[in-house]
Amino acid sequence: MKAHEGKEEFRLNGSSLGRLDETAMMPVAFPLWSDAVVSAVTEVFKISKKDLLGKSRRRKYAWPRQVGAALDYQFGQSAAAAVGDTYGGRNYSWVYWSRATVSKAMGRSELTTGQVQAVYNLAAARYLKR
Repeated sequence: MKAHEGKEEFRLNGSSLGRLDETAMMPVAFPLWSDAVVSAVTEVFKISKKDLLGKSRRRKYAWPRQVGAALDYQFGQSAAAAVGDTYGGRNYSWVYWSRATVSKAMGRSELTTGQVQAVYNLAAARYLKR
């Protein structure tokens, strides 16, 4: 399809997808809050799920992991021990510490608040409420 044909098709049909069936494209949705948070954190911070849920203590993975654990614990139905197990086999006290750390960082920086809010909004949009 040439550019001109694409413009004409968009004008006529309201879509330039051509042969693709638009109804087959579903939004990403998860039945569990923790899965939605993990997906949102990996997308916002651009890290892999393996790195997010792993044991690495590198700063590149530590902050996203703390944000994910804080949101997962605060807005999810899981206990702190379960959240800690999800995020690299950590102790329940680490989850409490992560929540406090994220809260303090949000109070100090608007950039941090924006990152956490972006993760929360994306996770909330992807969560299937029952």
